[in-house]
Amino acid sequence: MTYLAMLAKMIRDREYGNAAVSAAPAVLMITGVAELISERIEGLDRELPKVRLYRGFGALTIGGITGIAASAITKSGKRTKYAMGGGAVLCAVFAGLLLRGYKIAVISEIDGLYSFTKFVIDRDGNVAARFEPTADMDKVEDCVKSLL
Repeated sequence: MTYLAMLAKMIRDREYGNAAVSAAPAVLMITGVAELISERIEGLDRELPKVRLYRGFGALTIGGITGIAASAITKSGKRTKYAMGGGAVLCAVFAGLLLRGYKIAVISEIDGLYSFTKFVIDRDGNVAARFEPTADMDKVEDCVKSLL
């Protein structure tokens, strides 16, 4: 929050050049926090799908690291630079510490290949066979023929 408060101070003081440099890390930090807050709202109990996990913590970490760089190159006063730098460091460090408490949720047993996995369905609507994306199409064809 310190980083965002200093960004707001830059805008208030009409330091638009400094604010523009500092805006991208702030957007990343807000994205990461929003992802983690949404996890809490949805009641996922610290289990996130891999994409959301990396998006949330990745955004926080990258936001913190780029925030450190942004605070170093801004031409604001020392107090603003130190406050922004400290906030950015805390963001990056706490993102790494919080990550340890989260687990990657297993969405389904097919784990990530669901979009390309082939299922053969029998006449009753039951799954008769499942083929990975790398499966030989001749085997899939043989399975379908056996059900006809």
